[in-house]
Parts: sequence; structure tokens; C-alpha cells
Amino acid sequence: MDSVAYATKEWLEEHGATCVPLSYHFQGESKPEEKPGEFAPFFRAFQESDEWPTTSQPPVGVFQEVFDRLTANGDEVICITLSQKISGTYNAAMLARAQSRSEQIFVIDSTLAAAPELYLAELAYQAGKEGKPGAEIAEELQQVIPELRFYILVDTLDYLRRGGRIGTVSAALGNILHIRPIITFHEGALTSFDKVRGAKKAVEKIIDSIPEDARWIRVQHVLAADKAEEILARLRASHPKADVGPAEIGPVLGIHVGPGTIGVAFR
Repeated sequence: MDSVAYATKEWLEEHGATCVPLSYHFQGESKPEEKPGEFAPFFRAFQESDEWPTTSQPPVGVFQEVFDRLTANGDEVICITLSQKISGTYNAAMLARAQSRSEQIFVIDSTLAAAPELYLAELAYQAGKEGKPGAEIAEELQQVIPELRFYILVDTLDYLRRGGRIGTVSAALGNILHIRPIITFHEGALTSFDKVRGAKKAVEKIIDSIPEDARWIRVQHVLAADKAEEILARLRASHPKADVGPAEIGPVLGIHVGPGTIGVAFR
């Protein structure tokens, strides 16, 4: 998987999984994206800086090295990436697969990012433990993807403006009127789900969008742990049978939405 799945070091070790990092360039340095628990220093520096970071996908050669190493002993590989409509990571993995000339590699475009990627990786791991072949696992994941949803609520429109996703006037008016856009993925692309006046109403809109029979829910955040915990408490009470838990959003996705952002993913 790529780093935008935001798997913890513990999860990677426990599952024997490999994370291929995307990178970001900021304040004269290029760095591979860190793991959850390590994001705060970047976001604090980002808040205080006028510089806009840039991000880059993993090189094809990095994917190829990982694929060659993992298939050397005959193992099959399930590689899950963030949506190809917001990053070239999927295409890089597909090129590496072609160069490896292996039929044991299955590259999956999650059409999403962050927690849904990690959820798919967990499903793949469990299916592998059951002895299912790679082709069957890949097919099962493709059937699950349309059932996943991911809503993102930003704290301020300034970061969307700085990233060029909305205009300066729209951002200024939105902040003055306390308009909060709820962003989602549609067919792999980031798009507006709704625009709500006031953060509390926006949170209610997202919570109301989660069906009663949801089986898996993740609340992600960018430097907003307290806000995320309040939402988690409500969802644990309203969905007692669901797997409800917290997660973080890192630099590669977080620079576009900014600190204070909340993301809610569910199936």
C-alpha cells in the first residue's frame, strides 16, 4: 500500500505489510511521508509558513524493487493505492508491475484515500490468511470499493484557496458566512458533497449520512483529536455493532484541507 493509507508502524509490523511512501517538498527539503503519530511537527510548521508544499508520487523503481522482493519466493502481492484521479501513484505501480512481468501482482485503485485504503488492506490480509488466491482477493476488493464512503469537513476554506481548489473571493465569503463544504470522492475524484452553514450543522449532516447498519466507521483528523473524539463518542453510541475507531490524516492529503479537518469514512 502507499503511505496515504496512514497505516501505523504497529499495523504494518503485525500484518507483515510494506508501505511505499509518497513524498512532500517543504522549506527546502524533500521527505517521505511519515507514519501516524509523527505528523504534528509538519502541520504546525505548515500553519506558520507562507510556503505551499508540493507532493510527489513514489518512483516506479521503488514499486518495482518491492514487487521483485516480495514475489522472489513465489508470493502474491496485493498493492492498494489512493485514487488515480488525485495521484499518479496507481500508474507508477502499474508500470512497475508491467516491468516486473509477474502475474502474481494485483494493483488495486481504491478510488479513495486514507482510512478506506487501510480497510481494504485489512480485508486483503484476512482473505490471505484464509488461503484465498490473489485474483480472488482482488475481485472481492473491487466489489467492496463501491460500498465505501469518505466525507471530509474542513475547518477553514483558506487551504482549499491556497491549493487553488476555490477562489479567493469564495474563500473569504465562505469564512465570513461560516459556510463549510463537505468534500467527498465521486468515481475517484474529489468533489463537493454539500455546503452547510456552520461546523455543527456540517457534522450533523455527515453523521446523518451514515446508515444504521454501517459495519465499519473511521473518524480521521488533522490536528483535531478532541473534535474527532467527540464525534467518535457519538458514533460508538449510535452504532454499537460497528467497528468504530480513530485515525489520522498526514501531509500528502492534509495540505489540501488543512489543520482542523475532520474526515469520516464508513462502509
